[in-house]
Amino acid sequence: MLTVLVDYILFIRADVDLNVNPNEAQDTRYVSQSDLKAMFEDKSLKFTPWFKLICQSMLFEWWDHLDSGIEKYTGEKEIRRML
Repeated sequence: MLTVLVDYILFIRADVDLNVNPNEAQDTRYVSQSDLKAMFEDKSLKFTPWFKLICQSMLFEWWDHLDSGIEKYTGEKEIRRML
């Protein structure tokens, strides 16, 4: 049996008001990249495995290029496999 998971990550720069569904998220906060990396080290915090995998394999790299150079990641046609 083959299991396929497709997930999208979108970036936007905007001032937003969050309308969080309490059935889907227990807590929200804005963090810096270093804050998030430190949170991953805190064993009392729980993250979904796929979120950590996305962060470690792609998100932090994209975040590094957010202010300059993010264009090279737009319009990607390649499917990234995370194992």
